[in-house]
Amino acid sequence: MFLGIFLGVVPLYGIQTGICLVVAHVLRLNKLTVIAAAQVSMPMFAPFLIGGSIAIGELLRFGTVRWPSAGDGAEALRWTEMFSGGAPDVVISCFLGSLVLGAILGGLGAAAAWAFAVRRSATTPTT
Repeated sequence: MFLGIFLGVVPLYGIQTGICLVVAHVLRLNKLTVIAAAQVSMPMFAPFLIGGSIAIGELLRFGTVRWPSAGDGAEALRWTEMFSGGAPDVVISCFLGSLVLGAILGGLGAAAAWAFAVRRSATTPTT
């Protein structure tokens, strides 16, 4: 559960499912569970995950949250800058923050799944 949520929060859109399959296979985890947990990045939640990741990344990098301005959007769209070795500040902050946010949400999801499993096994009669 932790791994799926963590990989779902990290902004690797388009290749998350493939990464989940490979990692689950290598670690011998349930592939369906890891992929299902990675769906935390569905469009309904993505703006909050991206915004939270950027805010956490900005806090880690600069000690304060710098709210994006209209110019930051134009900076993020300069793809040639990324291919020449540079990445816009907002992309770096988003990726860094997503690692922290993914670890936090993954830990909470794993704890919730563990608590559910313990409660369910305590109420299930044994024969």
